[in-house]
Parts: sequence; structure tokens; C-alpha cells
Amino acid sequence: MSAEEPNTATMASAEAPNTVVPKGEETPAASPGMSSAVLTGLSWKVATVLVSDVTRIVVAVVLARLLTPADYGIAGMAFVFSGLANIFSDLALGGALVQRREITEEDRSTVFWGSLAFSFVVAGVCVALSPFVAEFFGRQEVEKLVAVLALSVPLSALTTTQVALLMRQLAYRSLEIRQMLAILAGAVAALAFAVAGFGPWAIVANALVASAVSTLLVWRFSSWRPRFVFSFARLRDLSGFGLRLFGLRLMNYANLNVDNMLVGRFAGAAALGVYSLAYNVMFTPMIRIANPISSVVYPALARMQDDLPRMRRAWLRSKRMSASLLAPAFLIALVTAPDLVPVLFGDRWHEAVPVIQLLSVAGVAHSLVTLNWTVLQGTGRMKVAFRLGLLVSAMTVASFAVGVRWGAVGVAAAYALIKLPVVLIDTYVTTRAVGFSFREALAAGGSILPHALLAAAGGWAVRVALTDIGTPPLLRLLVVVATVLLLYLLLLVVAAPRYVADARDVLGQRIAWLRRPLPERIERHLARARASSPGRRSSGWHGYRPTPLQEQLLLVALGDPDSAVEAWTSLPDTFSLDDLEPGSFELIPLMYRNLSAAVPHDPELPRLKGIYRRSWVKNNLLLSRTSEIGDALQAAGIPALFLEGPAYGSRFYGDLGLRPTSSVHVLVPASDAAEASARLERAGWAPRPGSGAYPGWRLLFDTGGNICVLRSSLAFDYIGLGDEPAEETLWRAAESHRAGETAVLVPAPTDALLAACVAGARYGPLPNTQWLTDAVMILRATEVDWDRIIDLAVTHRQHLRLREALACLLNLPVPVPERVHAAHAWLAGHPATRRDRLAFALSSGRVAGRGGLPHALAELVAVTTGESLARTAARLPRHLCARWSVEHPWQLPLAAGRRMLRVTRRA
Repeated sequence: MSAEEPNTATMASAEAPNTVVPKGEETPAASPGMSSAVLTGLSWKVATVLVSDVTRIVVAVVLARLLTPADYGIAGMAFVFSGLANIFSDLALGGALVQRREITEEDRSTVFWGSLAFSFVVAGVCVALSPFVAEFFGRQEVEKLVAVLALSVPLSALTTTQVALLMRQLAYRSLEIRQMLAILAGAVAALAFAVAGFGPWAIVANALVASAVSTLLVWRFSSWRPRFVFSFARLRDLSGFGLRLFGLRLMNYANLNVDNMLVGRFAGAAALGVYSLAYNVMFTPMIRIANPISSVVYPALARMQDDLPRMRRAWLRSKRMSASLLAPAFLIALVTAPDLVPVLFGDRWHEAVPVIQLLSVAGVAHSLVTLNWTVLQGTGRMKVAFRLGLLVSAMTVASFAVGVRWGAVGVAAAYALIKLPVVLIDTYVTTRAVGFSFREALAAGGSILPHALLAAAGGWAVRVALTDIGTPPLLRLLVVVATVLLLYLLLLVVAAPRYVADARDVLGQRIAWLRRPLPERIERHLARARASSPGRRSSGWHGYRPTPLQEQLLLVALGDPDSAVEAWTSLPDTFSLDDLEPGSFELIPLMYRNLSAAVPHDPELPRLKGIYRRSWVKNNLLLSRTSEIGDALQAAGIPALFLEGPAYGSRFYGDLGLRPTSSVHVLVPASDAAEASARLERAGWAPRPGSGAYPGWRLLFDTGGNICVLRSSLAFDYIGLGDEPAEETLWRAAESHRAGETAVLVPAPTDALLAACVAGARYGPLPNTQWLTDAVMILRATEVDWDRIIDLAVTHRQHLRLREALACLLNLPVPVPERVHAAHAWLAGHPATRRDRLAFALSSGRVAGRGGLPHALAELVAVTTGESLARTAARLPRHLCARWSVEHPWQLPLAAGRRMLRVTRRA
């Protein structure tokens, strides 16, 4: 029984040889939060947990009633050795691939061939040693089981590189679908073998079939294929990280399997079967809760490794959430074990009850150290993690050796006793290595523990009362579990409302029903806790309008020096740069420019300066990528209009460092969009799952994490006249601008302002401060032809959007030209049709955030301009078929169901 190692994907800026860095200046980084990536991954992880938990519970219950404890024990003996062999299958080179900021094709192929070759060696050694393993445990049946399980080693090695690449791409959907289908296939095989009377072979079949299906699906989901390339030099370089990670896995294996080995060797197969079942019941909550959180949080922590304060806050929040789920799960197992075992597994397993209870005590302690190794691994402190793992393993194995003389109960008791000192040592070493607070780390998990203990005590009292009156075990089990959960939630709401509010805000972005209003009294209680929360996240979706805090930050960034200083000094005490969402984070360089002259000794100024410098360097790098994109499209004869990107910094901001960005927006004719995408993909850009989710936009990524937004329209509802493309007027007025060594086309300033308003004043992918800042800087940097911009807006059905965009600009606490007032007044008096209002509501109103259907409806309303609403409604099924890539209208309900699973990112 071994936990899965978390993987990571890191994005770093690609190095460019022609980039100029300011002399003598460093480029410290502070990246925006990774909440979106974490929540996406967590959504798929939750789906996997639900499917796998239901499957495993059903399989465990059925197998426990079909197999004997001795059957479980014999299979456990084989898995002790095969688990060790699987650790050797790839020497953790896959972990090295995902940890590197940049990798080459030579790295990928070297890892693949090296892992595969070594796996065959390991499999051969397994077969050769299988007789000795059987002799060690004194059961000849183990020999054949070990030999057959050796097949899992090369099967695992075949997925090493592909899984690593999918993790680098944050392709959680593919990875989790693979895992769910593999679990289901393994479950079917296990049940079939058990019913047929194959005993321990049922458990072996479960593992092998799941591994085989997983391998097939990984190759199906990953487009990468190995080349006949191998480099010993690259292997040695990657093995530096890989060997340390391998050492951690070996230590983890010792922690998780030496107890099985000792129980099987000295207490026999039946005792090992009892211990294995107990361990699975105790350990399942951690596997199903801690590992998904760890594997999703790890990539985010790895990306924050250059900004330790931000990483500390993310780590503590994740630890608190993990412990709040783990501790009650373990305590429920502790309280309900006397009923849980006979109800689920039958009376023959009664000896597992005390083992489950003792291991649950150890599990409660373990909930305090979840994600400790994740933060060490995410910051690259593998030496510290390896030494810590060695110490923890030595202490754990020693406790097992002492307790084995009393059988399975003795091993479980020894593990529970050693866990408390292990928790203290683990937390101390981890926090000291990364420079975090030991007290904060313990409190992150420990602050929730008293509430869980009180809830468990209440459940225990209810169980005693129900036992005295002779309640049946099944009913007693259900009542006690419900009691513990209800008491725990009640205690959290009453005594820890700040945590409940925080968890609801975070998870509510992905789980729609968590956003439903609670009783008014509870909502007020949580609101007070949220308002008093230190360092509370200053976010909240206000559509395309800024929040009050964002308005204050815009004043710091765009106001005159005196107003900027006043706004800066009047920020609330709970304000923290660590908690800024990406939109507000992009204001920091402008804030630095305003504050550096007015308050040169402000303690936050060095950090603002570091972010500005990082933005300057990254935009220089991105400018070279812009030049490469322009060259590639010009070589293909494809016209390209560069709407956004680093060129904005020099055109309108006067400084490349003042507009942080990692994306280049390129408009191409709709007829050339597919060819342009193909050309850029051949040049090293690649799509990811969901790249085409927004109509008319296709997102392509390079290996450095930069984004090319290939646009075939200014917006999906930017409608042309007759047969002329809607953007033709923009092409005719375009200007030439140098991006590095290449001359590229950019929109005229008036058209650039229109593009910012059209793309910004809607529920869309752009942060609501980005388009506002661009609009203000364009207005300050150049003269705008207001007659032209109003004429274009009216002609292309964007007058409502431009009116609302100008209203947002007028409401900002910064000065804007007088002509903005006049333009807004004229647009406010221009009549809007019912169709115009409907299209605007679908793309920019409250309903716009309810998923992909409003966007699809808005697109249909836009493309059917001139038709009646009745004819528009009649075209809806065909439009949705084309938009959702289905062939027949009867498939639409199924497609809609799939989209309902994609919970909206913003309410």
C-alpha cells in the first residue's frame, strides 16, 4: 500500500539570447496566484475520488466476503515485494521531468528509454527472486503471484514520460479519466476472479488490469511519442533530482510496507490479512483526500518557489483544508470501527477492529503533517526531504520491530505511539528548511483538531446510548456517522467561521451548490468572519467592473502622486500583496512608478520594484517571441494584426515594464485561422485542453508558459456589414510597429481603444482591471478619433458595450478626457433594440457567468442579426450542434450534461 507521488508542472520564461537586462539589476519574481489551475485540477480530482471511492468500497466489501483473511494475507505478501520493484521502475526520472523548468526532446526520449530498459531488468530480478520471497514468508503460493506481478513494472515504465508531460501541461482531465477507467476495469477483473474462486489472484488481477488499462489510456491521451534518441549526459543530469526523489519513494515505501513484511513474516498470512484490511480502512481517507490535494497543490507551489511569502500562505491554507477533512475521517473510523467491520466485511474480520482504531489514532496525528514533503519537493529541497525521510523511516521501522512481537495489534499500537514525535520532528525540519514558522505550520492543522475531537466524542456518546438500547449495527453506524458530521459542521460554523467562509469562497468557485445562500443568520455570521479575516483575498467577481479594492489600487497606479500616496496609505489593514488576484497584480508596476518618487522609503517598495523588474525582463523576452510569431505568419503569407502584448508597453505605457503580460493577442482573417494555428504549432506553440473554449479565440502555449491568443475576430458578436469581414476597417487603418527585429501591424490608437472596450466590457477571459488600464493609458498617450470610434461601435452592434465601457471609465477615481463624457452621453441617448439588449445581457450580464450556454446564445443572437427572434430560436439546435461539435440534435442533452460538470470559474 503506497501513496502516489505528486507530480508537478512548472512554467518559466523562455530565455532569449537577444534580451537586454538593465545593468546591475536583479529580476526577482512574484507570480500571480495559481488558484485557477489548482481549482481546475481539484475539480477533476474530486470526480476521480468519487468514482474510485465508490468502486473501491464496493470491491472491498464484496472481496472481504468472498475471500478469507489468509487470502488477503498471501496477496499482501506478494505486494510487499512487487511494491518495492515498482519503485525501481523509473528511478523517479518522471518526477525530474516535471520539476525542470525547461525540457528538451532529448530529455523526454532519454527518460522513456532509460526507464523502460531498467524496468525490464527489474522485472527479471523479480521473477528470479520470487522463490526466495516465498521462502521468506513460508508460503509457496507467493512465488507465482510475485512472478506475475512483475509485469506491472514495465507497464508502469511505459507511462513515465507521458504522465510527466501531461502533468506539465496541467492536463488533469486526461489524467483523471485514465485513472477512473483503470480503477473500474481493475474492479471488474477482481470481482470476476473472486467469484470464480481464484482467491488471492483476484487482488493481483485488480492491480494488473488497472495498470494495463492505465497504460493504454495514457498513450491514447498523450500525443508525444518517443524518438530513437538517448543521451547518457542528460540521464546523469536528470538523475540528480530523480535519485533524490527515488530515495524519498524508497523511504516512503519503508514506512508503508515494512509493517506488512514484519507481520507477514512473524505473524502469518491470516494476521497480515487482518492488518491489511485494517490499514486500508484507516489509510483510505488519507489516500483519497491528502493525495489529490497534494498532487494539485504541488504544481502551484512549484511555480511560487521564487516567492516564499506567497507560497507560505498557499501552503498553510492547503494544510488547513487537508487537515479539516482528514481528522474527522480518521476519528469517524475510530468511533465506528466496532460497527463498521461487521456491517461491511462480516464477522470473520472482527480482529481488525482494534487495529483500525489504533491506526486511526496515528492517522489523526498524520493529518498535521500533510503537504510537508510537498512544499520541500516544490521548492527543490530534495536533500532535506531525503534526510527527513530517512530519519522518519528509521523511527517508524524501529517501532514496527518492537511491536511485531504482539502481532498486528502490537504493530498498530507502536505506529500510533511513534507518530507524535514524528509529527513534531517532521514539522520542525520542514519549516526550518523553507523559512516558515513552526508554530504556524502546527496550528494550520491543529486549530481544527479540537472541533473534530468534540464531534467524535459526541458520536461516541451516541453510539454507547444506541448500543445500550440494542439498536442494530447498520442503523447505529449510520446514526453515529451523521451525528459526528453534523456536530463537526456546527462546531466549525460557530467556533471557526473564518475557516468556513474561506473554504466556501475557495471551493465555491468550482462547486456551484456551495454558493447557494445559507440561512440569513449564518450568512451574517460568516460575513462578519470574512470581513475580520487577516489577509483575506481581495477578490470577488464584479463582471467587467472593478471591485472597491481594485478601484483604490487603480488610483494608486493611475492617479497623481499625492492621490496615489493617499490611496496607498489608506488601504485596509487586511490588505496583502500575497492575496492579489491576477488582475490587480498587473497594477503593481504602475503602482511602483507612482510610489517610488513620492514615498521612496516605503517598506513594500523593494518588493514592488522587484515585480516591475521581472515584468520588464519578461516583456523583453515576450517581445522576441512576438517577432518570431510575426515572422512565421509573414512567411506563410497570413496577415496578422497584433492587438495586445508587450508592444502595448512601448506604444502607450512608455515603458515595457509597466504592463505585465504573458500573452500576445494576434488577429488573423477567419479564413486563415486554421493555417495560422498550424504554422504556430510547427513553430513550437501548442494547444491545451480547453484552448478553444472562448468563441473566436484559440490559446497556444510555448514551453516557457507564454500564451499566444490567436483571434479570428475582435469578438464573436462584432458583426460586419454584408460580405465584408467585420474587422476590415481595422485592417485598413492599421499601422506598422517594430517588435524586436520585425515590423508588425498594430491597430491605430482609436481602434486599439475600441478593441480594449469590446473585449473588456463583457464576461470574458480578460481580468477586469487589464482592459481599464489599457483604455486609460491609450487615452493619455494619444488622440482618439471619437467620431470614428462611435461610428464603428454603432455599425458593428457594439454601442451598448462601448457605452458601458465608457461608464466604467467615468466611474474610475482617475481623470479622463472630457470627450469621454460627451461620447458616453451620445451613446446613452442612442436607442437599443430588444435584440441588442438580449445579446448584451447574455455576454455581459449576470447570466453570462453561468457557463458556456449564454455565450453560445449570445453568438447565435449576433450572427442572426436582421432575423426575427422566432427564426433565431428555430436555428438554436443547429447552432448548438456546430458550437458543441455534435452531429445530431438528439445528442445535445448529453453534450449539455457534460458541460454542466464544468462548474463555472466565476460566479
